[in-house]
Amino acid sequence: MEEVVYWDKATECLPREQIEQNQLAKLRDKMAYVIAKSSFYKRKFEAAKIAPEQILKMEDLQRIPLTTKEELQQSQAENPPWGDFACITSDDAVRVFQTSGTTGKPVKFMFSRTDW
Repeated sequence: MEEVVYWDKATECLPREQIEQNQLAKLRDKMAYVIAKSSFYKRKFEAAKIAPEQILKMEDLQRIPLTTKEELQQSQAENPPWGDFACITSDDAVRVFQTSGTTGKPVKFMFSRTDW
């Protein structure tokens, strides 16, 4: 029988409940980050009446609003050229990508050195 190889055995072999709590903690951290850095996501989460500290169990994920391409297109149309959804400034960007435009105006995304 082939040995199972783990990237991080201590984390990967935790009980399911602890894995989920770790995942939820990371999600809360990311939510707090985008709320602090992106006016788009701050408005979106405020409108949905959801805050990071309210994400306590997996069922709470249903309360997080999805983001559509149309919303990103609208953000860039109203706040050219990058929109107001990015969490970095153009000075921090080292790469730029955009969608193909097959479903409307292409959406541009900036990536930082850390992202890249």
